[in-house]
Amino acid sequence: MNAGILVTLDEIHRNNAEEVRQFAAAVQHLVREGRNISVVIAGIPQVTSPLLSGKTPEGEDNPVTFLRRMDKVDLRTVSDDDVRQALECPAENVGERWDEDALESAVQACGGYPFMVQLVGTYSYRAAEEEARIISPTDVEKGVATAQREIGNLVHAPALDDLSDVDRTFLVAMSRDDGPSRIGDIVERVKPGDSQYINTYRRRLIDADMIRPARYGYVDFTMPYMREYLRGHAAHYGMSHLNEQQRQ
Repeated sequence: MNAGILVTLDEIHRNNAEEVRQFAAAVQHLVREGRNISVVIAGIPQVTSPLLSGKTPEGEDNPVTFLRRMDKVDLRTVSDDDVRQALECPAENVGERWDEDALESAVQACGGYPFMVQLVGTYSYRAAEEEARIISPTDVEKGVATAQREIGNLVHAPALDDLSDVDRTFLVAMSRDDGPSRIGDIVERVKPGDSQYINTYRRRLIDADMIRPARYGYVDFTMPYMREYLRGHAAHYGMSHLNEQQRQ
């Protein structure tokens, strides 16, 4: 029987770039030899994209780039029903259950974002008292707060670090709105009167999967809690630059 091998990698991250490059080089060698091997990789697009760049930080050819030819599956937004099931089933498997209001709060906090489902579920479960065997609204409140910090450290910060100063200033300008941002407002906040300049960066950020078109003339953040993260780190990610432009 011509059996093969399936290799799976979960949660690849740019912090493990060297290990991923070594793995990719080995897989590429096996593929060239005609070996029967398949690879499935999971990761957050905004964080893994630097791994697929054409060059390593040292300027050498990056062996990971052959992974660009792989079939890509974007999970996009998960339905509330699926989020609810993903939160309930693991708890039931270990003899825990969710308070009904707590579960609904957790579902809404996830915003359909797969990684947030994992984070909110994990930290809400950890916050619950072991004797209670039930996850309460207070546990969810604590779990969501921890999940927000984690997604900021693990996803938002690395994704923002790979952007240009103007990209980050664009996003900080968006963060001033409580919902989708009107392109005209961003123009006035960043470079008044130059809509072409702003549209260039709008396209860049859409291509980078940082923002998405909302209704006509509006854009919104792709990742949950990015707005809140930017508000808390505005000085670091471009608010001083934005304020200086507004004074001119």
